[in-house]
Amino acid sequence: MFEQLLQIAKENLTTLNETVDGLPAPQVTVLLTANDTIYVAINDVDGTICETLVKNQDTKVVCMLTMWKDCGLDLSSYRFRTALVNMDERNTDTAMILQGENGLHTKALGVTVINR
Repeated sequence: MFEQLLQIAKENLTTLNETVDGLPAPQVTVLLTANDTIYVAINDVDGTICETLVKNQDTKVVCMLTMWKDCGLDLSSYRFRTALVNMDERNTDTAMILQGENGLHTKALGVTVINR
């Protein structure tokens, strides 16, 4: 599962050169939902992708990752993470794929959002 999300992020970033205010470089967030659907949010710092998830009635996110143009993994913006939890409280359990000292690891989204 991790490898598939990583590959999708890398593929989307190969041709992406645009940035938005507040981002130092292009960024992609890949979401895997409980319905086994993958969504890609490009340069989305506000969680605008949530509108699509709600429209598709597919709001439970199981796993996610955010990758910068240099292929580094990072937390998505605080506003993005908060939007996911506000959309569906179950997303506090979403596994975020992050870079660690000894490779990849996961952290629950809820521990990165205040009061969750």
